[in-house]
Amino acid sequence: MTVVADDSRPHPAGAATGQYHWPSDDEGRTSEAYDLFVRGTAFLESGHPGQAAVLLDKAKRLTPGKTSVREALARSYYALGLFAPAAAEFAAVTEAAPCNDYAHFGLGCSLLRLGQPLRARASLRLAVAMTPQRDAYTERLSEVERRLGRARG
Repeated sequence: MTVVADDSRPHPAGAATGQYHWPSDDEGRTSEAYDLFVRGTAFLESGHPGQAAVLLDKAKRLTPGKTSVREALARSYYALGLFAPAAAEFAAVTEAAPCNDYAHFGLGCSLLRLGQPLRARASLRLAVAMTPQRDAYTERLSEVERRLGRARG
């Protein structure tokens, strides 16, 4: 799967992919949430973030502690141009999983779009420190540094 990082969505190649382990529960909520997650991420990957957000929001309500659901929901919001909700979801993921480099990157991108370059820089610095080989991370951090340099300047 190749995903392009551009200004419209914070999604470098390979981010937010992988196998997820969702233990089942007696009520079947986890199974339903997983189905919603799979369908939602399929909509997201096929360029339908609105439909994705509807399904992923339902999955989040069923399993609010699942960072994979919240990260995908954040990506959907970002793709829809809903940067404040995207930032809130990415922030929740970084709080629950502080080592999630992609969530820090997404938070930084969202904050940048909200006109908060200083806060964006802090999140992007963390993402770059965790995974310096991701070009999308270093490029976005460089962009923020340039903007801040011009603002001082």
